[in-house]
Amino acid sequence: MDWQAVENALPGTDVEKPGGWYDYPLSGRVPMTLLVAADPGSSVVFVRLTGELDDRTRTQIEAALYIFSMYSMR
Repeated sequence: MDWQAVENALPGTDVEKPGGWYDYPLSGRVPMTLLVAADPGSSVVFVRLTGELDDRTRTQIEAALYIFSMYSMR
């Protein structure tokens, strides 16, 4: 995954605008698309994943997102 591409795209996103999300395709055992958008005026970043997720993949993603939600950037 090219985190630099996501980081560079994030300032141009807006969770409140149609089309305001940045999408990044993820290839692997289960192909998915990562979507991210910033919440203007805050430090919150919204994350969504699309694709045909099986139960195992969904559980792993939910665990990772829970862990990531415990961190804050300063």
